[in-house]
Amino acid sequence: MKIKVCTGRSCKWKLSEYILKRIEADTKKFDLQNIDAEVCACLWQCKMWPNVILDGKTEHYSDPAKISKLMFEKIQARKNSNPNSKK
Repeated sequence: MKIKVCTGRSCKWKLSEYILKRIEADTKKFDLQNIDAEVCACLWQCKMWPNVILDGKTEHYSDPAKISKLMFEKIQARKNSNPNSKK
């Protein structure tokens, strides 16, 4: 799963770096595989900050808990759609 966290001025001001720290903490705590989280330059959607791109979809008005929840929902959806995965 590819996650990009905007670190433009507005998003950074709204503490977007804590979103990235939460993703990294969840990845480590729950031993999640295939999570590629990184910072990115301004996404030019500053009125709806902080912004995060989660698997190609831009999430607005983000916070650490919201992005963590969405990340786990996507992981669960992938497990449910893969008949070979362990549930």
